[in-house]
Amino acid sequence: MHFAEVHQATGMLAAQLGVDCAQALARLRGHAFRHDQRLLAIARAVLAQRLRLDTDEAEES
Repeated sequence: MHFAEVHQATGMLAAQLGVDCAQALARLRGHAFRHDQRLLAIARAVLAQRLRLDTDEAEES
């Protein structure tokens, strides 16, 4: 079921940023890597609206 959370966060991020799901997942993974956190933790933070990856941060990756 953890994959469901990653997929949901990917869709949520895609809608927020206006990008396709492949780009949204890449941005989630990049954020997790840059901050040395697990992808699942980042996905859960996005879903709980504790983390919002804005377009400025996304373009830095």
